[in-house]
Amino acid sequence: MDFHQWPRHRALHADDLANPDHDAFANLIEYARGTSPLAADPPLAGELHSESDSEYLALRVSRDAIHAGVSYSIQASGDLVNWTSTGLITLANTPLLLHVRDFIAWGTPGQGRRFMRLKITTP
Repeated sequence: MDFHQWPRHRALHADDLANPDHDAFANLIEYARGTSPLAADPPLAGELHSESDSEYLALRVSRDAIHAGVSYSIQASGDLVNWTSTGLITLANTPLLLHVRDFIAWGTPGQGRRFMRLKITTP
């Protein structure tokens, strides 16, 4: 079932950005992650990934392999304005999991704050 059929199956408003359970996850994100749009879910949380005596900001996202027609990407930013996937390191990319880490080590001198986000799109 694709995203445009899913709201009818769930008796939902078909808007990609609707959020009937008010948990900060719009319908499109609920669909892509395989979570219920009618029950609040915990927020996505970053983690520190240890590698070669350094720690890196990382994001781990569960995916729903049955729901087709969505693309997932994780992006990073130093200012919450300019986002990119360039240079990020993919640790896992399976039908059920996307796990990506930043390329800048946590606490690197001269590097300010770092942020990561999940971007989900439909064709």
